[in-house]
Amino acid sequence: MTFVFLMKYAKVVLGLPVDEVFDYSLPEQFSKYCSAGCRVGVSFGKRNLIGYVTGLSLKTKISKIKPISRLIDIKPILDGRFLELTKAVSDYYCSSWGQAIEAALPVGVRKGMPVGGGGAAKECETASQQGANNPVVLKEWVVGKLEEYFEVYCQRIDLVLARNKSVLILAPEIKQCAQLFNLIKAKYPDKRIELTYRKLKVKEELALWEKAVNGCVDILIGTRAAAFSPLPNLGLIIIDREDSYGYKEEQAPYYQAVEVGRLRARLEGIPLVLSSQSFSLGAYYGLKEKEYSLIGHTHEDLSRVRVTLVDLKQYGKKRSGMLFSPVMEDKLNKAIAAGKKALIFINRKGYCPFAHCQKCGFVLSCDKCSSRLIFHFEAKKLVCGSCGFKKDLLKICPNCNAQYIKYSGFGIEKAVSQLSLYFPQAKIVRLDKEHQDIPPDFQIMAATEKIFHSDIRPRFAISAVVDLDSVLNTVDFRNNERLYRLIYGLRSLTEEELIIQTRIPEQYQNKEFLDLDLNKLFEGELKERKELGLPPYTHLTHINLRGKNLERTRNAALGLYEKLKSQSEEFEIFEPVEAIPSKLRGNFRFYILLKAMNQLELSKFLKKQLKKTRYSGVILTVDADPE
Repeated sequence: MTFVFLMKYAKVVLGLPVDEVFDYSLPEQFSKYCSAGCRVGVSFGKRNLIGYVTGLSLKTKISKIKPISRLIDIKPILDGRFLELTKAVSDYYCSSWGQAIEAALPVGVRKGMPVGGGGAAKECETASQQGANNPVVLKEWVVGKLEEYFEVYCQRIDLVLARNKSVLILAPEIKQCAQLFNLIKAKYPDKRIELTYRKLKVKEELALWEKAVNGCVDILIGTRAAAFSPLPNLGLIIIDREDSYGYKEEQAPYYQAVEVGRLRARLEGIPLVLSSQSFSLGAYYGLKEKEYSLIGHTHEDLSRVRVTLVDLKQYGKKRSGMLFSPVMEDKLNKAIAAGKKALIFINRKGYCPFAHCQKCGFVLSCDKCSSRLIFHFEAKKLVCGSCGFKKDLLKICPNCNAQYIKYSGFGIEKAVSQLSLYFPQAKIVRLDKEHQDIPPDFQIMAATEKIFHSDIRPRFAISAVVDLDSVLNTVDFRNNERLYRLIYGLRSLTEEELIIQTRIPEQYQNKEFLDLDLNKLFEGELKERKELGLPPYTHLTHINLRGKNLERTRNAALGLYEKLKSQSEEFEIFEPVEAIPSKLRGNFRFYILLKAMNQLELSKFLKKQLKKTRYSGVILTVDADPE
């Protein structure tokens, strides 16, 4: 009997910004073992790369086809649910499928290291098939303090573990992950609980991933990349502090882990619980549209907290640079004398944010960026707030050689320095990224926004905002929401009085703001956004362009804008503008803003238009739902 070998072809995607599925022939020795979910070695141009098989075929349209050079996995390590989720992420965030897969995998898997076990090799439903068996997805939102929503977590976890299902918990930072890990471990000492994040050693991360693949994890806690973790029997996703920074990926495909969690819950048909320390506009809108149900929250009564507006204009130009008004000084003195605690909120780094020559006006800026250098007194350095570049302090102007360098403005270091002068008898502490160990016997705390993301949650008799106006000084449609949430956060930490220093008091004098009626404030904000066609009623996307040559990058942005504008009337496309900062790490930057009702349609349009768009010396990326 003669056996005829039928040539098979593997559909392979690569971790490159090329949105194609490539055909490769399967040599006979690989044909028996290769299937969707396996890693393979392939030749691509002059490079040898690792690719991911997404399917097999008996036909191909390619005449001169290359063979797969090596088969890394004899059993698939990526199951149908993982492939479906990464394809959905690719479609939404306008990236290649291969980029989405590699963003979801540990470094060791991407490098082709061997993966033990074979949990993913089992025949398994795709996520959409599993979701079809459970079409009603419970989505809940809990707002409050950690001890409040941790109780809710445990109630939901108990139900899932009782059905022998696993749980995925996302947290925004490693510190919060570790805190949750300790709490969960104490609550469920007999369960298999693991902690994962990208800074683990390569072999350690890979070993943990293998455990998850093989169903050896009951509860997995991790940062944003854990949203893709291959838990074959997943029954619940919890997203902790969804309103925190840290969930947005900073490289292609620029995914938002909260959105990936929502997408995965929907695809797999499992419950989703989100928590936040205060209401965001997104939470309010989701509850209003009945997309989520609210668990056990009542608005905290903040009417006990008086709000005092201090108009800095009344003190004239002579005291235009003052940090603390006489009103604030007086109230701080009285609080200290009464043995009470006070908070000074100042969301600026360093000592002075502006350094310039008084003779020629030259401004000291980063050598690699367009950002000004910030004077950090403690480090005795000039630091770029955008890229972190550091430079020794200058005594002579590099432009005119005059010895007239002046440092202006104020940051948290200057606030602490002046507080020490005004209140030498008080114990003053600082809470920011660099200083998080706070003794309990302090009297005055100077803090940045880190206080809202810290485990330290003291109560203050009075709180004071040194410069609230700076919140509104950036060009961002989210400014009002950020302002409301900032004031809400400060009032929730305050027992008696919140003092706001401002030069535009009329901006804050409406009753809804002073009473902090979030329902009315958010309703007004949603009405305005609907009229202007802004999220959550539309989707925004940035096409970012960067290059070493200013004119070449600008011309590429203008050329791409004209091309896109001529190809579509369905989407709003705005002329390119300089990014902020306009130069970062040696690259000049522009972006084109696009607005659409349907993000998937916009992504599909951009993939088609950008497929063969190349500009010499210019790098182009797409960021959907930018933050």
